[in-house]
Amino acid sequence: MALQIYMKMDGVLGDSKSYQHKGWADVLSWNWGMTSNRRMANDIDGDKTSLNELSIIKSIGVDSASIRLLYAQGKTIPSVELSITPSVGKREVQTKYVYIKMEDVLIKSIVTGGGVDDSFFKEHITLLYNRIRFEYSLDAVSSDDSPDGTVKDLNFGWNIPGNAVWKK
Repeated sequence: MALQIYMKMDGVLGDSKSYQHKGWADVLSWNWGMTSNRRMANDIDGDKTSLNELSIIKSIGVDSASIRLLYAQGKTIPSVELSITPSVGKREVQTKYVYIKMEDVLIKSIVTGGGVDDSFFKEHITLLYNRIRFEYSLDAVSSDDSPDGTVKDLNFGWNIPGNAVWKK
């Protein structure tokens, strides 16, 4: 499935050409992980899952200077959103496939690079956050509510400082 990925950072104007994502930035790729110190044979309550930073790779654009200014000033960004939508040919589908919202976000790092063979320079931006919400839409990939016919919670939210579920 072909996908389009967009990022919206509060206070920063991106240059996406998407009708539904005006003011957002086009993203080339992203990654996010979770890790744990748990072991199969260890049942200690002190074990904890860590939510890793979220990283995106995007082309340098009109938002690059504003993002660097936020980073240099060490400012907390109220929210950053990622919207991942399927596309059919050159047309973007209206249904969201994956949506991620982070609140109280800090930029951990920005790395920019490219080479003479690249058609554009890229920037790799790593984000830290206090709260994150991950939403998955089964409608984007299937006409059923879920594979076994039951409705399931397809969302995840976590408040890191509170070490608790975040529903917003």
